[in-house]
Amino acid sequence: MDGEKYVRHVVSLLNEHGVLGIELEYRVSKAMWKTVGRSFIPFDISYYVPTRMGNPLPHREYIECKYHAKSRVFPAEVGKFIEDLRVCGIPMSRAAVVTNNGYQKLARDYGRREGLRLYVVPLRRIMRASAIGHLVRRPIAATRWVLDALNGLVLPEQFERIA
Repeated sequence: MDGEKYVRHVVSLLNEHGVLGIELEYRVSKAMWKTVGRSFIPFDISYYVPTRMGNPLPHREYIECKYHAKSRVFPAEVGKFIEDLRVCGIPMSRAAVVTNNGYQKLARDYGRREGLRLYVVPLRRIMRASAIGHLVRRPIAATRWVLDALNGLVLPEQFERIA
């Protein structure tokens, strides 16, 4: 599996969870300065977060996917994402890094210190013990969406939060 397939896997999990407005390779203009030839930064995934109790304004949140077959995510990769967020003027609370194979200790510590959310999403899907029909799943997803909109967005159960 390569990085692009892993990004699509994460998007499929978000779609199943009922997340709205998912876009791949979402381009954000640099807020602080513009370099010659590249005035935007592409983020792997962005999604829409509707209004909620803690934040009355709708906004977009961003996910950076890091696929590693054998190694863990390096601190430099987390640092690059944090710098991209700063250049675009995006708060750390609106972004997350997702990987399949974990983080090195320094990467976890750096992400925690900066307030960035770090998740591990394995490639295998977690199968539910009971088979719920398609007609039953849709109302459950709609109910979850309403609760998420009131309490803040909760990512799917496959997203194991590290920091």
